[in-house]
Amino acid sequence: MVEPAPTEAAPALQRWTAELNGTRDDSAALAVGVFDLAGNALYLNRGMAQVLGGDLPDRPRHRYLVNPSFEALLERAGDGLIFSGWLTVGDGHRVSSTLRTQVFRKNEELLVAGEFDAMEMDGLSRELARTNQEINNLQRELIRKNARLSQTLEQLRETQAMLVQAEKMSALGQLVAGVAHEINNPMAFIAGNLDSLREGVESLSAAYRQLETLALDAAAPAEPVRAIRARHDLDFILDDFSALLVATEDGVGRVRRIVADLQTFSRLHEAQRKTVDLAENLRSTLALAKSELTARRIETALECVDLPPVECYPAELNQVFMNLIVNAIQAMPRGGTLNIRGRRRADGWIALCFQDTGAGVAPEIADKIFNPFFTTRPVGSGTGLGLSVSYNIVKHHGGRIEVESSVGQGAAFTVWLPERQS
Repeated sequence: MVEPAPTEAAPALQRWTAELNGTRDDSAALAVGVFDLAGNALYLNRGMAQVLGGDLPDRPRHRYLVNPSFEALLERAGDGLIFSGWLTVGDGHRVSSTLRTQVFRKNEELLVAGEFDAMEMDGLSRELARTNQEINNLQRELIRKNARLSQTLEQLRETQAMLVQAEKMSALGQLVAGVAHEINNPMAFIAGNLDSLREGVESLSAAYRQLETLALDAAAPAEPVRAIRARHDLDFILDDFSALLVATEDGVGRVRRIVADLQTFSRLHEAQRKTVDLAENLRSTLALAKSELTARRIETALECVDLPPVECYPAELNQVFMNLIVNAIQAMPRGGTLNIRGRRRADGWIALCFQDTGAGVAPEIADKIFNPFFTTRPVGSGTGLGLSVSYNIVKHHGGRIEVESSVGQGAAFTVWLPERQS
């Protein structure tokens, strides 16, 4: 609301000369305002402008009349003096001041004439300004503390989830190591017995053939010997012994390789940082997921070109590799291809790319997939921690994970690792 210019104020004041003369007190400053019945200020002296919002009020001037309100004054009947007493003015939330006031009505206008202590008003204004500044400072500090609290709570939540996941992986690693140890003992016994069995079968076969030759050379009837050979199918058994032993030894070798892969994956004895062959770790982790990959009709290819030994925490990185392989499997429920490529860059960084032909990642969620508990799978199908845990493990190694994807075109997750830890 704009205050009228001094030349425009004269007619309004002239109409109220008698009333103003009756209220003037030289010991106090006057706050004088003339309003029409719609609340528009026809005239405000400097004192009234100050108590009704200052130079830049944030609401219409008449709204600063709190008790009685402007509307309450209008309800009083008749012309002349309609109110005399203490008038509370302010912003509607905090009381700014109380004036000793007289309000007159004449036709379509109201004259509000109040007395206030100018020094007191100035002090109150400064105190109000200081209080507002303190409130603003407290509000900003509260906002900062709330932001820090939210961040701390999120970090605590993430840390708690990662600790639970780490505890699960530790328990799994201990179980795997224990099972591998228990399997290794009888497998070593079986492998040793197979060696003895092979030697015994070869000796038995040679002895039988020698005895058969002697029996035939001794002019014994040949028919009974041939009958015994045919009845027991000795020709097939003797020929099949070698193939059975080879197949059995191959099966034992495969079991021992699986056990070795389990031990490589768990690596509980390698909790400290050490230098390892990442290609071997990738191969063993891929071998552990082979049954699931085969069941989902997913073809795999592992290509590691001149990968140098890398300094790392082996068990942690194996967990990352398994998480990325499982993520690819879940992205290809109807089968597909998973290519894992490793290469060394000239700047000393190692790049390990896990590329699948699955559903891909939508652009609107690409920046959320590494957030804790974020998952696109149905409730109960996963915790949403796999990629988040992997991200933090790689970050702990001084590296990073990047993803490139298009919907329906698959996804490529690239793990970047420094060759040497700082």
